Amino acid sequence: MKQTIIILGLILAAGSAAFAFPAFFLGGESFQHGDASRGRRVYVQKDCVECHAVMGSGGTIGPDLAEVGKGRSHHRLVTKLWDHLPLMVESFSEEGLVWPNFTDKEMQDLGAYLFYLNFFDKPGNYNRGKLNFTGKGCVDCHSIGNSGGSVGPALDEFGSSASSLDLVARMWSHGPAMVRTQRERNAEVPKFKGTEVADLMAYLKGSSLKAARVPFQRPGNPDRGRNIFEQKQCALCHAVRGEGGGEIKGPDLVDVDLNKSVPEIAGVLWNHGPLIWDTMVKRGAAIPPFTVDEIADLLAYLFYIDYEEETGDAKKGEQLFNSRSCGDCHLEAKEDDNKAPIVSQLSEVVKHGSFAAALWNHGPRMLESMDEELIAWPKFSEDEMRNLTFFLRQSYVEVEDEEEDE
Repeated sequence: MKQTIIILGLILAAGSAAFAFPAFFLGGESFQHGDASRGRRVYVQKDCVECHAVMGSGGTIGPDLAEVGKGRSHHRLVTKLWDHLPLMVESFSEEGLVWPNFTDKEMQDLGAYLFYLNFFDKPGNYNRGKLNFTGKGCVDCHSIGNSGGSVGPALDEFGSSASSLDLVARMWSHGPAMVRTQRERNAEVPKFKGTEVADLMAYLKGSSLKAARVPFQRPGNPDRGRNIFEQKQCALCHAVRGEGGGEIKGPDLVDVDLNKSVPEIAGVLWNHGPLIWDTMVKRGAAIPPFTVDEIADLLAYLFYIDYEEETGDAKKGEQLFNSRSCGDCHLEAKEDDNKAPIVSQLSEVVKHGSFAAALWNHGPRMLESMDEELIAWPKFSEDEMRNLTFFLRQSYVEVEDEEEDE
C-alpha cells in the first residue's frame, strides 16, 4: 500500500484525462497501439453500434461494450473476441448482416477505443454525494449553494463546470494545504472509495448556484504523456518495465493497477496524498506543478501501460498450440492444403500487431473449416491467450534469427 501511495504521487501528480463528452473520445493524436478517437469512428462505420451499445446507447443484441472493455488489456480483448466469435457469426447470419472486415489499423484503433472506455465513469448519485459532503466533513470547510463552512473557498464556481480531470488537478495542487489545515484543526482526513468521488461531484454540480457549464478538456495523448513523465522526473522514483526508478524506489508502474476511471483515481490520490506529500518534503523534493493538459496526457500514458503486456510463457504457449488443436490446421505439414497460414506466417501476424484483425476477418472461415473437420472451437483464458501470442511472437524472432544466420 505504501508503494502504491508513492507511485501515485509522482504519477498522479500528472493525473487524469476526463473528457468533455463522456462516451465519445473527440480528438487526440496517434498512439502506437491505436487511436481511441478513430476507434470511435470505426465502431460506428462498421455498424458495431447495430448490435452493441456503449454506456446504454446503441444495439442490444450483444453486451454493452463499455462493460466488456472495462479494465481489459489487449490480450483480454483478443480473448473475448475469440471466445465469442462463433456466437457472433451465428447472430450475423440470423440478422442477415454482412460480416465486416477490419484493416490492422482499424482493429487497433477500435481496441484502443474499447480500452479507453474505462476512463469514463457513470454519473454519480446526487443524494449519496450530499451524504458524503456532510459525512466526510467537507461541509465544515467549504460551502455550496450558500450552505457550509468558510475555512476554504466556496465550491459553486467549481461545481458548475467541474470535470473529473479538473478535480484531480485541484486535489494535487491544493491537497497539501488542505491536509495541513485539517491537521491543525485536529480533523480526520477523509477517505474515498468506489463511486464516492463521482457521487460528490454529482452533488456539487446539482447544488451550485452558478449556471452549469459543459466542461471541455482536450483528450490526453499517451505519447505526450510519456514525454511529461520524463520531463517532470517521475522516473527518478518509478520504473516502467524495469527502466527508471531512483532513490525513493517507488514500485514499477507495470505492477500497479492504474486502469481506473478518473474519479476513482482522484479518490486514490486523495487517500494517499498525505504520505505522498510528506515523503517528498522529507526527501527535499519539490512537488512538481502540472497543468490540466499535462495531467490529461500523463494519465493517458499511465492508463495505457498495461494495454499490451509484453511478457508471457512461450513453452506454455506452445503446449496450448498443440493441445487446443491449433496445430491441426496451422502446422507446416498442412501448408500444401492451402487452408490456413502456417506457424511462421501466424508469427509474423502477431509480431506486427495484426492478430486481432486476422482473427476477426477469418473467423467465419475458420469456424466453417473446424465444423467440417468436427473440431470443437477452443476457449482460452486471458493468461492462455497471452502465452499463446508470446509463443507465436517468439517463433517469429527465431525465424528472423535463422534468416540472418543464412
